[in-house]
Amino acid sequence: MWAAAACICIMGCNKNRSATPPEHTSFQPKDQARITETTEALKKALVWAAPLDVTPARLRHEHGMKGLKHFVEKLQLFRIAAEWPGSGSDNDKKLADAARGGLLETLKAIERDDFHDLADAGAVRFAQDNMSYLRAAVIAKRYGLNITAYRAAIAKLLPRLEAGRNSRGPDQRMAIAWQLQRLDLPTAETPEQVHPSSRIGTRIDPRYWQKHPRHTYDLTHEIFAMTHRGARPFPFRDDKERAYASLMVRKLLDAHMKMGNHDIVAELLLNRAQLREPFDDQVATARRFLLAAQNPDGSFGRYDESALRKRKKNPRYDARIGGYLHTTMMCIWALMATS
Repeated sequence: MWAAAACICIMGCNKNRSATPPEHTSFQPKDQARITETTEALKKALVWAAPLDVTPARLRHEHGMKGLKHFVEKLQLFRIAAEWPGSGSDNDKKLADAARGGLLETLKAIERDDFHDLADAGAVRFAQDNMSYLRAAVIAKRYGLNITAYRAAIAKLLPRLEAGRNSRGPDQRMAIAWQLQRLDLPTAETPEQVHPSSRIGTRIDPRYWQKHPRHTYDLTHEIFAMTHRGARPFPFRDDKERAYASLMVRKLLDAHMKMGNHDIVAELLLNRAQLREPFDDQVATARRFLLAAQNPDGSFGRYDESALRKRKKNPRYDARIGGYLHTTMMCIWALMATS
């Protein structure tokens, strides 16, 4: 069994190996009205998400979808719910305890042998799943599971991760390096070493974001990686870089609200919190925009399943898991971070 495997020493120290950095800052909600509306939204979201079967092998074989990506999205939703203090009431504590139970139940999938078959995966699936494989290990470690064998399996993937490094964008390279640091595994580079080549680091022409609106995810994920998902202030190299990041997040947040892109709006709103920016009219507007996107069943977002299946060229695609799950997780996370 994976959980019972003997401890394996990972050979080959690296100067970029460091003490495990924190996951993120604990939620510190400040406004009772916002706490209440966020908690109510969370309750509905968990009721919707709880029965979703995100077993990675099932998603791949039955639906032709990225198994590990969506598995981690459900883990992340239940993880942030488990760490939400709400107002500190007994009911809110029970909600957090229930979320923790759901998280641990979902994590049972890592005990399956078919969860750990990434070493045998082809190039396409390896590219799709390797970062999520790291992320699941980080969450399992955070919640006290024995990941000795899991960590050893990741160590065996390091040469393959390194071989594909130059084909990845800066945001992905920073994220992989950060996850490996979290697992106390050697890294070929640190996020700080990658950052100068990032979109923020180069202060890419603002017209780039207008021309490629979907690439906004590159920006949001750079901020996720460099702030350790909100655990630390962004280590900007100078005030011009700081001003650029803040301005782009604000401008893109307005633009994507106008376009009705709930998923990206949630990521950008979360970025504002991760950049330690104050609660202002834009944050209040974005919160209202996201709260209005919660569906009666508790999920967030708007997806046309037939159109999504056509775009994915996959008639078996499950929009609940492939569309609504990520948007729900991000909307809840953004609402928590701005409460």
